[in-house]
Amino acid sequence: MLKPILIFTLTLVSCNIALAQKIDTVFGYLKKSGEIVSTRDSADYMLLILPPDTNVDKNLFRITELYPDNRIRLLGTAINNQVPLMFHGNQIMFFSNGHKMRISSYVNGQLAGDAVDYYPNGKLYRITTYFQNRKKFLKQCNDSTGLILTQNGNGKWIAYFAEEFHDYIGGKVENGVEEGEWRGKMNDSINLIQVYKKGQLISASALDKSGKKVGPAIAMEEPIFPGGLDAFGKFVSSRLNYPISAKESNIQGRVLITFIVETDGSLSDIKVARSVGGGLDEEAIRVIKLSPRWIPGKVGGKPIRAQYVVPVSFTLKTN
Repeated sequence: MLKPILIFTLTLVSCNIALAQKIDTVFGYLKKSGEIVSTRDSADYMLLILPPDTNVDKNLFRITELYPDNRIRLLGTAINNQVPLMFHGNQIMFFSNGHKMRISSYVNGQLAGDAVDYYPNGKLYRITTYFQNRKKFLKQCNDSTGLILTQNGNGKWIAYFAEEFHDYIGGKVENGVEEGEWRGKMNDSINLIQVYKKGQLISASALDKSGKKVGPAIAMEEPIFPGGLDAFGKFVSSRLNYPISAKESNIQGRVLITFIVETDGSLSDIKVARSVGGGLDEEAIRVIKLSPRWIPGKVGGKPIRAQYVVPVSFTLKTN
């Protein structure tokens, strides 16, 4: 059976998160991956977490992200005030040039309703409808000139992998889901081919310019922690204890943990891929072992075994 390796980088933090706090405001410097960094120069954006506005909702923290030049990157609200954030309510994101990037809504950390995306030039890119059962409906897709490619869930869809709008894959959409053969390109040299049937991935491959396969088929239905990655981050951070000996010795760092999500959702072969020492390795493994069963990954609708690599960050709070 095919055993693809699905590698996701998720930065998890303990209660001693490396974000500074002043009165009721939390702020810090982050990379796009979610990794917390120590200086503004090395960050992609700055995160500000403000206390709830009691005139609007006393339970939702106000979230603001700023680019290095202080332009707004994101405005939204979240249930919690620590990374990873669990967004809830309306959210708007902006490109660095000031144009809107996305308008969306969240419910308990999951996208809900219509998410409207834009191109950097301000033109409408796509509209995707998200449902509570984690399914989505590909409603509309336009090219960068405004030409409609998909309407009411039928037509041609282009999926870009990042906000740079460079790497992509695209193909036919029928009744709001992927259908048939999709083709795309990465790094100007890797050709991607994926085959769908009623939104279900049947096969996938990556080929170089000579046609040689350079990557295995991968499952678009990757293993999922119940509630998603935000819930997984909250699960880990709420159970992570910073070892006293590591605190006293000022030991910090990122422990890389690998594990297999079995076909029944259980985790196996949990081990350290990169050690930090000072008891941090053992603490990271201890918490991962407490995880409930995941929803297993699938290829062609059939459960598969899949490997994860998860960095767990331990950072001491600084004054």
